[in-house]
Amino acid sequence: MGKQELAEDRLQKALELARQLDDMDLLGTIFNNLGAVAGRKGDFEAEEEYYKKALAAARQTRNRLDICFRLANLG
Repeated sequence: MGKQELAEDRLQKALELARQLDDMDLLGTIFNNLGAVAGRKGDFEAEEEYYKKALAAARQTRNRLDICFRLANLG
């Protein structure tokens, strides 16, 4: 298993835990990181979807700094 696959696997496990905790800040960070991994793998459709989920999480928590970063990731 390569580094990208290992990172994605660990992030998916972290995503499950963050959902159980209902931690929107953590969910946003994980979605953002999953987007970065997807982009490195060349899956730009998944990258955009993860970044949109990260933005939605940031908006839900009203974290202005995270909203700015998530919007920047979406270009």
